[in-house]
Amino acid sequence: MAEIFDLRRLEASIAPLLAAGEALTRHELPATRHALKRAAAYVERTWIDFASGHPIPGTDRTVNSTEYRNGITKTQVGRFAWIIHNTAGAVADRVEDGTPKRDLKEEVATWRRRRETNDGLASYAHIPFRHKVAAIKKAAAKSPGLARRITRMKKSRVVGRYKDKRGIMRNAYRWGARVKSDPELDVPARLVGMVRFEASAGKAGSSVYMTFRTVSTRSPAGTWIIKKKDGVPMVQKVREATEQRVTQMVAEGLDTDLGMLG
Repeated sequence: MAEIFDLRRLEASIAPLLAAGEALTRHELPATRHALKRAAAYVERTWIDFASGHPIPGTDRTVNSTEYRNGITKTQVGRFAWIIHNTAGAVADRVEDGTPKRDLKEEVATWRRRRETNDGLASYAHIPFRHKVAAIKKAAAKSPGLARRITRMKKSRVVGRYKDKRGIMRNAYRWGARVKSDPELDVPARLVGMVRFEASAGKAGSSVYMTFRTVSTRSPAGTWIIKKKDGVPMVQKVREATEQRVTQMVAEGLDTDLGMLG
């Protein structure tokens, strides 16, 4: 669990005030408690903004990850105590720490969901790549005929599940059309083999465009290298962006409470 801002430390600083007198103890510092709640929400909101592709001060990197963003939450752990943290686990670690260089050709034989060739001498797996609609439009901009063909393709669908001979549950598909190489339409290589998947919910019509590529222990060397990706110090950046305002908010709440006590 990535912890970004621990407001529990403020409880220790407030403790002497709480012990200073019976009247103060009865008062329970409502303005301070409210300020802490607002501060926790402010930190959480800032973190979510940074995880939604918004500019992050001090770096030219951006992060836009739904799973990472959904893990951001705040938790109250005492009268004057809040923790803002990320529960996305490995996803949060990858964002923060980055990922090392990988060779999928060397890894595929160890994957649980791998398949084996009929001769049993090689392992392989199908890797799905999802295409953004904006990227498809850009790639097909030079060929109106290709753009029309893509939007009119018969959709593929997931029609069920089955268990393979190794006991692994897999999707069963009813395949529609695929984008084929066509010199007349100038089809970009990355779109060759692309399918249009049905992704409708209820009556809403929508599609997801995907290409499946096969990685195998027989793939040519160097064709499945995933480059190292540096991490983004989100915890540090959000703390830097919010700490001054958080301190100000809590100080204002505490001043209000002390003023009410005369």
